[in-house]
Order: sequence, then C-alpha cells, then structure tokens
Amino acid sequence: MVIIIGYKYSSFEEYIQLNYLDEITEAMEEYIKEKELNAYNNEIVYAFNLYCIQNIEVKRIKFTKSKIDQVEFNVVFKAEYELADGNEDDGYIYTSITKKEFFEFKMKGSFKERFKGKEKEDIEKLDEEPDEVLSSGLVPIISTEDMDSYATKFLKEFCPEVLVTPMKLNIQDMLKKMNIDYYYAPLENGVFGKTYFANDKAKVYTENLLKTKIIRVKPGTILIDITKHIDRNEGSFRNTFIHECVHWYFHRNYFELRQCLNSEDTYVACYKGENKYAIKDIEWMEWQARTLAPRILMPKKMAAQKFSELTKEIDVEQETLGVIRTKTEKWEELLMRFANFFGVSKLSAKIRLREIGKTEIEGVGNYVDGEYTKPFFFKRGSLKNNQTFIISSENLSRLLTTNLLVQKALQEEKLLYINKMLVVNNQKYVNYQKYEMTEYALEHADECCLIFNVTRLGINENGMYDKYSFLFSSPGQRKEIKQVEQEQAVRVIRMADIASSHFETHKHKIPNDFAGTLTYHYDKSKENGVITSHEDLSGESDVGEKTIRSYKDGKTVPPRINIIKLGLAMKLSAPYIIDMLEKADCKMTLNNGDNTILFAIIYGFQRVGLERTYIELRKVNKEYLLELSEKYLENHCL
Repeated sequence: MVIIIGYKYSSFEEYIQLNYLDEITEAMEEYIKEKELNAYNNEIVYAFNLYCIQNIEVKRIKFTKSKIDQVEFNVVFKAEYELADGNEDDGYIYTSITKKEFFEFKMKGSFKERFKGKEKEDIEKLDEEPDEVLSSGLVPIISTEDMDSYATKFLKEFCPEVLVTPMKLNIQDMLKKMNIDYYYAPLENGVFGKTYFANDKAKVYTENLLKTKIIRVKPGTILIDITKHIDRNEGSFRNTFIHECVHWYFHRNYFELRQCLNSEDTYVACYKGENKYAIKDIEWMEWQARTLAPRILMPKKMAAQKFSELTKEIDVEQETLGVIRTKTEKWEELLMRFANFFGVSKLSAKIRLREIGKTEIEGVGNYVDGEYTKPFFFKRGSLKNNQTFIISSENLSRLLTTNLLVQKALQEEKLLYINKMLVVNNQKYVNYQKYEMTEYALEHADECCLIFNVTRLGINENGMYDKYSFLFSSPGQRKEIKQVEQEQAVRVIRMADIASSHFETHKHKIPNDFAGTLTYHYDKSKENGVITSHEDLSGESDVGEKTIRSYKDGKTVPPRINIIKLGLAMKLSAPYIIDMLEKADCKMTLNNGDNTILFAIIYGFQRVGLERTYIELRKVNKEYLLELSEKYLENHCL
C-alpha cells in the first residue's frame, strides 16, 4: 500500500478511498466468494461462479473508538459488481446480474502506523443506504455529567496522588509522565498556548527570554506565551498548561487525522477567533479543554474536602484568635485560600465551588463592567441554577426594553441600580449619603435585590454546557440574556419606601419649565460643591459656557445628549435627568438600541459624573454615545 504524500485531502473519506481501496477491494472479493456466488434472484437459484467488482465508492466514515493514538472506525461504501454463471475459459456467459449495494467495513490502527483492514467477516451488507449521520470527527463525546469521571481518568494515569489527598497539582511531574516537552514562545495575538501533533519548526524564546530561536519540535510539544501571563496570575498560567495537556491526551487523534489529510496542519492554537478547522469540532474540543482543566486542577472529592478543612480553619481562627469576619468577608477569605491552595485563579475557584454545591460563593469575586462589585451574602437556597443577583449595564439596557415592571420601578425610584444590582429603595438597604448598599443589605441580598434568570447560548437548564447548542455558538460571541424572576421582583418592589425618594420629596420645589429647572440644579450643584461656576460646569459637561447660559435664559432648546451630559456633570440622580428631558420635550422612548443604552446610562451611572460614565462606557465600546469632544477627552486625559 502506498500512501499519497503532500496531497491535501478534502476529507477522511477521500483519504481512505485513495489509500486503502486495494484493501477494501480484497476484503470485498473474499466476501463475494463466500456469500454471493450462490444467490437467490427472483426466487430462482443461480450458481454464480464468476464476479467482477466494477466500482467501490467510500461514502462516509463512522468512528467507533478513540483511545490515545489508536482509533477504530467503520467504512461505509457503495459497491457496484457483477455476478455471472459462465465459462471463464471460452468467455461464454449464461446468466449475469449487476448489483449495487451498501457495505460497512471495519478498520483500526493509528495515524502514525497506518490502518489495517479486517477480515471478510468484518464486512457487513447494509439493507439500505444509511441515513446521513454527523461524524464525531474523532472528537470524544463527553457529557457534562461525565466530565469529572474523565478528569479522574486522566489523573489516575498521570497524577493519582492528587485523588487521595488534597494538594496542588505538580505540573512539571505530570508533563514528564506524559512525555511532553514545553517551551516559552512568542505566539500570535490572543494565543496563550499551542500544542503540536506532528514534527515541525517553531520560534521559541532562549533561556533568558531575551532572544528567540528556531527549533525543531516533535509531536507532544507545547508552546506557552509567558508574556501574556505576566499581567495575569499563576492560576491562568497553570490552567493554560493543563488546557494544552487535555488537547494532547483527549484530542490527539482528531489532529492526527487533520494532519493525515493535510500535512501542513501540525498544531492547534487555542484562541478565540476564526480557525481553519470545523467550527463545531474546535469549539467542542475547546469547551472540553476549558471544562476539564479546572476539574483536573481541583478534583471533585478533594476540592470538597479542602473546602471543608478551610472552613473549619477560619472558624477556629475566629474562636481562638478573635478574628472577626462578616459573612461576606468569610466567603472572600475562603475563596482566596481555596484558590491559592490549588494554584488557580479566583474565577476558576469560584466556578468550581459553585459546581460542587457551594452556591453562597456567588456573592464574592464578581467582576462586572470592568470592575469588582462589593461582595454580598444571601440565604442558602435563594438562588437556583442559572440565577444571579448581578446584572451588567448592557444587560440592564436590554431588560428595560422588555420589562415594564422594572422600567416603571426605576422611573419611580422604587428600584435603584447600585453595585450592579437592582436594589429596593428603602433606607434599610440604601445609604443615601454614599449612594451605596448598607451593610445589612450586603448581608441579605435575597431580601432586597432582584433575582435574574440567566439564559446563555450553549447552556442547558441545569446550568451546564449543552453540547448540541454549544456546537453552533462561538465562545467569543456567546450571548447572555437576563430576565427578572417576576414574582420575586413584585415582592421586593413592594418594600420600596416612596418617602425615601429624593425626587418625590423635592419635585414641588422645581420650576415647571426646562430653563428654570436647569437654573435650579445649577444653583444646587454650586451649593453642594459639585461645581463652582458656569466655566466649571462647561468643562465637566463638554457643553459650551455660552450655550449653558442660553439654555438657562430659555433662548435655546437643548438637544437630548447635552441635557444628559449636563445632568451627569452635576451628578444628578436619574429621576431629575428624566424630568429635565421631559421639560425640554426630549422624552426618551425605548424603541431603538441607542435609546435603551442611553436610558441605562442615566440609571446605571447616577451621581458619578460624566468622566466616570465615559470610562465605564468605554469598557463596553459604547463611549461614542456621549459625543464627547477631543478637547474634553484631552483635558480629562481620556
């Protein structure tokens, strides 16, 4: 058998067709000799003694087993052949029939040592043309429920000790056992690690990391871009190593198949973006690697055991050393110690703890809109799978277009957007001087904050990734939709203390026209030390000083964006800005994307100033909505 080298195969079916046709033909001949030379045709028995295989076409491959570097698969092919009864010597044919049938032929082997066709008994005739099936492409099918068992399987082979006693996984020892070489290397933008499945050349750093050199790499070589981990943490670095090891152990056959079809495919690079492989295969494998890596670093039983030990350790400190911690502080400390012990990031530790049933961890380590929120606590059982108290500004803007209950409650100040949560307006839960949640509120989020049901593309009803939907969604583009838990929202909103609404208690003092209202807020802002003069307000709002004076004199009708910028610069709360918009006949509707985002700006960035609002919007690429001038950006070093 001759393997065609340097040819780019369009599929594995084509590869088998061109390189293993002789083996399939030989096996087919044996099958015909044994099972087809005596056959019934239209209830008449013919004793066929001659045959001729005219054509064999490989239709598809069905992989049945993949283990390390060994695979087994069935070749489904269509055979066209002629059976005849005649005298081969004189060429006389008495009877002949032509048959077109589908068969399945079993093969096994490895991409390095090639494949072996089995014996004739492993050819099976199919009753009809098989239905189209999705080939696994040698990507292992692993359900979410089985992830921990696959992580255990991996650890039993390379690091069995971590399944017995809680400990930090020794990655260097594991790499040696796996016979993996690794180098630090400058990789493409967005690429943290790269695994090679075939011989190739690669640019890597020298030992002092100051220069690079070209080396030959063998299959089972991992490249890590250490420069991308400098600003990250040890956990991210360790996770990248395990991520690549998962590819080598579980996905080797997939990439050896790719390399078999196209010799230029020598490695897999883990990054978000376009990829030369089938999106569904790559995303499925990337999800597997991302999901398995933390389970390998934090095995389920050992993670639960260590968490219990750390809890007791902190309780003892409180009893014997007098270390006093609030509930949220205790959970923050638990998360930090747990992450440090296993050498993982706080985010990875948090997700793992949630997976093993520690739902209270939801209140700590939340990074939203580019910043950490204050930690909070809630009664155990308050949150179900796929529920949260946290909502980003972007998700809030979406919510305002679909939920009239929340929209109305925000407009009436029954709800306030604080700490990336929708909190009921009540002095028990809100510190009005600092415009933040009270300590009591942070300890009882279930009592005063709205709960959101989270729907993510690729996530099933149990809060786990679903392979079928995941295959059609890109990790970098996965959307998250949050809807209010309606009954709980109604109960929370009922606790709103309208008397606590600053706007409701002061609106009778505000003039009925826009010019008078702007003058009122200008004077109040000066009185409270927010601004000092027209010139100061102009510099903070990016609205010209003369223009501001003309607005106050009622000579000019302001555009909506200028009203918003003036309101933000004077650090007004949302109802006051909405009131100004309405008096200037600029009432906002929520019938387009920009309007809903502007609405979210007004409610999401109350009393923080225009500069801070711009910075927050820049994190989500929406800063253009404020229409700030180059001069403003330069003066504020933005």
